Amino acid sequence: MRQDATGRPLIIDQSIADLLHRACGGDGNALQELLCQCRPYIHLLVRSRTARPLRGRVDSSDMVQETQLRAARHIHQFQGRTEAEWLAWLARIAEREVVRQLRQHLGAQKRAVGREQPLVNAVDSQDGLSRLEAWGQAQSSPSQAMLRDERALQLARALAGLPDDYREVLVLRHVEGLPFADVAARLGRSEGAARVLWTRALKRLRDALHAEEESHGAS
Repeated sequence: MRQDATGRPLIIDQSIADLLHRACGGDGNALQELLCQCRPYIHLLVRSRTARPLRGRVDSSDMVQETQLRAARHIHQFQGRTEAEWLAWLARIAEREVVRQLRQHLGAQKRAVGREQPLVNAVDSQDGLSRLEAWGQAQSSPSQAMLRDERALQLARALAGLPDDYREVLVLRHVEGLPFADVAARLGRSEGAARVLWTRALKRLRDALHAEEESHGAS
């Protein structure tokens, strides 16, 4: 049986394209499975799009859940057919959800924050997905770009399968774009320890991704 990066049994996912086709046709079970498979990706979208000064003021898991609910509620409005179009549509919903929830949770602080920076800048001015894509490409083999179509989901799921501390150091460094000093502070470790953890986590992620590439190549 195939295993993920932590050694747990890996469930072979149904095709995202197939699930998308069925979900758009009104299959509720397919829609539920589609959103479940996309949850790690949505989580990375939310983390990458929240501007640094406002991170920690809202729970990212709330934004992920709301993004899923809004996607489910408005699936009939999705006009695309490809997986890439689906991921782009999710990204737009996630971005709007970041702004909406920040407005809601900041409440009385909204005006004070507005004096520091416009609320629209709650969405990271550097496209977090572009930063993630550049990093993902560095993990792939020379012949493949990591974040294209299903590769985006593959990277997100590989990250989700890592131990918590491995996943967090990679997300802080590459998704949120923090310098190592800030990564160390967020993790409660020395900067040297954070760098060692990052090196180990990156190797584990690359191993998981390469194993997935070999598996797809053999199938």
